[in-house]
This record gives sequence, C-alpha cells and structure tokens, in this order.
Amino acid sequence: MHSRLTTRQRPPHAAAAPWHGAAAARRHAARLAWSSLAAVLIGVLWASAASAHAAATKTTPVSGAVLDEAPSEVVVEFNEPVTP
Repeated sequence: MHSRLTTRQRPPHAAAAPWHGAAAARRHAARLAWSSLAAVLIGVLWASAASAHAAATKTTPVSGAVLDEAPSEVVVEFNEPVTP
C-alpha cells in the first residue's frame, strides 16, 4: 500500500529537523550583531574625524555683536595652527 501526503500532513523529515529554525535565528542574530558593531565603528570613526578640525577660540569683534558699521578688520584665533 502506498501512502500519499496531503496538504495537512507533514513530511517525515519535517518533524525531525526543528533545528532549521534555530540555526536561522542564530545566523540572523549574528548578522544583526556584526551590523550593529559596524555601525558603531563607523560612527566612532566619523566623529573622531570631525573633531580633528581647528576650532575658533576668540573672535574680534565678538561673535553676535551688533555694530553700527562694518569693522575694518575681523580677527579669528584658533586652538591650533591652520593652513590655507
């Protein structure tokens, strides 16, 4: 006698392989962990590159000053030497 599978029956190997779901979940978790690590590293490297620029420490006239006429000279001092 031959047995037939219907849509309601599970194939014999389906019950014996529940690890397929667990393995897929582990692979997904590993991909998520590596992606998160990559995103954090990119953020840290990007932030350190942005902080490598010189910052203005003093300006004359003072930043935000309201003047009656345009100044003859504007002076900006930086925290490190700048190159043109």
